[in-house]
Amino acid sequence: MKKKILLFTVVILAFTFQACGLMSSATPYPTYTPYPTYSPQPAIGNAQNPTNAPEAEATNTPNQTNTPEPVVVIAPTSTKISDTPAGSILDVGQPWRQGGSELTLTEIVLHPQRDDNYGQLYTAWKYRNISPHDIVLAFGHSNFKAQTNLGNSLKILGFYSESFWCDNVNIEVKSGDTLDFSDMCGPGSSGYKLPIVVDLGNKLISEVTVDASEISDIMDARWKIPIFH
Repeated sequence: MKKKILLFTVVILAFTFQACGLMSSATPYPTYTPYPTYSPQPAIGNAQNPTNAPEAEATNTPNQTNTPEPVVVIAPTSTKISDTPAGSILDVGQPWRQGGSELTLTEIVLHPQRDDNYGQLYTAWKYRNISPHDIVLAFGHSNFKAQTNLGNSLKILGFYSESFWCDNVNIEVKSGDTLDFSDMCGPGSSGYKLPIVVDLGNKLISEVTVDASEISDIMDARWKIPIFH
């Protein structure tokens, strides 16, 4: 009886050990590993969420600089008075300019009743010194010549003032001043004009041309005087 109980016990133990061996060789279920707790990453320039990235700010391109147009600087006009072109024929009242001198036939007076000792065509003159220097002006009736439209040369007398003759003078004319030949012989003797001997009764004479030369810078200046009948 004891042998049976002992054998039974051995069998039970053997079975138990075998069962434990099976259990130890069985693949155990994997141990549950919990998901890691989500920790949000710090935002870096919203680069982590491109869908929520702010729209790029419009860059204000600076306006193109307008280059100013060049300023046209007008050079100051020269104050020098141009010379009268050589060969010109002026009308009464027009000035002839040459170098630093200006000469003008300012007026004509007709005296057809006078004889050849006094002349019949009287001319009045003015000279202006347009040079920067004072000058001594020397002139007389020999600085003038005259002829008709017929080509005839005319006699020119000395400057006359209805009472006195005056000719071949030397007068200082300061820069910018004007000398009226009517006053060429000094104070109290005004009215001098240059008389020309011409037959004003000749209807073929329709024009007289007067030339002036060697009056300071004046050379070959010319004026025309119409004669109407």
